[in-house]
Amino acid sequence: TRVMDHLNNRSQHSLQGFDKIQRFRFPKDHDWRSIDELKRYPQEIIRTAIIQTRLETPAQRFDKLMRHAPAFVHVPEEALIPLMARTVKRVRHPHPFTIEWSTGDIVWTYRGEKIPELNGKRAGKDFFVRFLPANVDAAWLYCVESGRQLGVMQRVGIPLIGDQEAQMAAVGEVVHARSLVTGPVDARHAPERAQRDQDNELNAAIIAAARAGTTMVKQADQATKTTRKQSAAQEARREKLAADLAAAARERQQAPVDVEAPTSGGLYEE
Repeated sequence: TRVMDHLNNRSQHSLQGFDKIQRFRFPKDHDWRSIDELKRYPQEIIRTAIIQTRLETPAQRFDKLMRHAPAFVHVPEEALIPLMARTVKRVRHPHPFTIEWSTGDIVWTYRGEKIPELNGKRAGKDFFVRFLPANVDAAWLYCVESGRQLGVMQRVGIPLIGDQEAQMAAVGEVVHARSLVTGPVDARHAPERAQRDQDNELNAAIIAAARAGTTMVKQADQATKTTRKQSAAQEARREKLAADLAAAARERQQAPVDVEAPTSGGLYEE
């Protein structure tokens, strides 16, 4: 309740359709008052007033609309009778908590487990049932004798359709009525939808090309890395082979050489 009071009496909001109103207070006062009360003060006091402009509160807006709203009038009896004949039926329930009634070729089934009058002890008793054409999922049950509302019943199961052709014709009428409303709107927005579809196709093609290009770049990078690794491995093998050859050459140079002594019969033999 405190939250609702705050919402209904707030003036700091951005709601549309609210008028601006003025209020005032004097420097020594703390409470704001309606600007209409300022007229009863002399001019020298009015000059000292602090005036503030703000939006109406939701409660003030509701009061103003109710004051200026046209008075309620009784529905003429000649118009009320056909309306009640379409939305109110006199039915009886053959099963506990269950009643059935038809609207044209459709049979509706409703159940009301929480309604004591439908507990099966008085099966066959007449009731008034009322439903809203815009929402047939619930029906209101009334007592025939007193007119007192007994409770709300919920629709169960799938409605039984007695005349399939009549129902299809009714559906066709609804579709035709909707097309009369939505047809001009669809025609007016057709170029915009076509342009949007074309833009979406172009964006999809760009995204696909970008993904394909990214895949090719990744593959090229991977091939470059593999080639670099192979080149590095070959370079390492060449360096190792060169090092091994150099080491073998150094070993041959450092190895001692055996010199044989000259044998007799040489040039200097006496």
